[in-house]
Amino acid sequence: MNTIKFNTGRGYSANGQTIIARLLENGEVVFVDLARNINGRITLGCLDIQFINAIFDHHYVLGCYDRCDYVDEHNSELINELKAF
Repeated sequence: MNTIKFNTGRGYSANGQTIIARLLENGEVVFVDLARNINGRITLGCLDIQFINAIFDHHYVLGCYDRCDYVDEHNSELINELKAF
């Protein structure tokens, strides 16, 4: 599992907008937006795992997030693990 942390620079808080995202073994991505308290899961859709592995970066995560191409994530254990990253 690969985890990234980045700041978009958007003014949602005094520290900008920090997002932490993890690529899961099944190719889905779970993310937390610390500034807006939004937790989401980006599913594979029609993409395959090898493709997601190749393109997983902050551009991919933010693009899906901005398009609302995610579902709410409710796994509190995983969310808390990401927030502690």
